[in-house]
Amino acid sequence: HASSNFFLYFALSWLPTYFAYQFGLSTADAASAAQLPFAAAAVASLCAGAACDALVDREVLRLTTARKLMQGIACLGPAACVLALAAGGAPSRDAAEDIFICALFCQACSSAGFGCAAQDISQRYAALLYGATSAVAVISGAFGQYFTGAILDATGRDFTYIFALTAVVEVLGFFAFMAWWNSDRAFE
Repeated sequence: HASSNFFLYFALSWLPTYFAYQFGLSTADAASAAQLPFAAAAVASLCAGAACDALVDREVLRLTTARKLMQGIACLGPAACVLALAAGGAPSRDAAEDIFICALFCQACSSAGFGCAAQDISQRYAALLYGATSAVAVISGAFGQYFTGAILDATGRDFTYIFALTAVVEVLGFFAFMAWWNSDRAFE
């Protein structure tokens, strides 16, 4: 949850700035370039939920495995995309937009991963569990915003380090979820 928020908050807060800095776009054009990635995320959220439910309902995957699959896509997809940007950048605004469409599409799979997983382990305390993890995730996202600004100031607006840091956070989140998540009912 925290690693997904780290990337999502970056995208919400800094994606138009990235387009403006990297490609010299006006504020309006930079905001426009950031629209399609979020539209893709909306579609992906619905697709991920339907796919996860179908995999479990048809007994293709156990619930724990299905949640891990969705969260794995949500962590590793954005990590791969920002690593591509860190390694060589995007040759054009359109290429960068395509990379962020892919990244946010993948990130939205979290809705069928951790996003609804608290309901798996407790019907009665699901809201409290999700609220507690959200508090940690919001702190992660908020600190990410501070670090993004500080790193951009220190590097002359070079997003390479931000992308590398984001990839590391996403990969760590992936390993943590894979190691510790179990959808078996733990509480009432």
